[in-house]
Amino acid sequence: MRGIDWEPWLDPDEHIVWQGKKKNRLLALGGLFVLAIFVVVPYFNDGSERIQLAVKASPWIVAFVVISLFFMAFRQSYYAVSNRRAMQLSLTPGRKPKFESVRLDEAEAVKHPKTPLIFLHRQTRKPVVQMWLGQNEAEHVMAMIKRGRP
Repeated sequence: MRGIDWEPWLDPDEHIVWQGKKKNRLLALGGLFVLAIFVVVPYFNDGSERIQLAVKASPWIVAFVVISLFFMAFRQSYYAVSNRRAMQLSLTPGRKPKFESVRLDEAEAVKHPKTPLIFLHRQTRKPVVQMWLGQNEAEHVMAMIKRGRP
């Protein structure tokens, strides 16, 4: 992975053992598909109630999808696991970086199908770090943590 320097967020004697990045490609393709449908819907107006409703909603849905895609294009989420912590760094132009972390000895990693890899704080049971990874990559990170490799 390129471009992220984790040094400012690391404690002394802490080092990165794995890092990744949220991949927005599939979500963006889905958004473009929805956008295409609602751009085309008005051209197939046959007068039925369903189509009339879709035609009325189209500008709002198109605006929502365009704004969402624009936001996704500029916001980046990076993930890392160090020998001590799970970390998430979100970068959005014009905003202060948002950094979240949880110590591995105070966290439980949970992954369900079609959900992010979530690091829950053991005492509060609240999610602290959420990593949107592919299934294989999430399994690799969980296995690495279970083996006690970090």
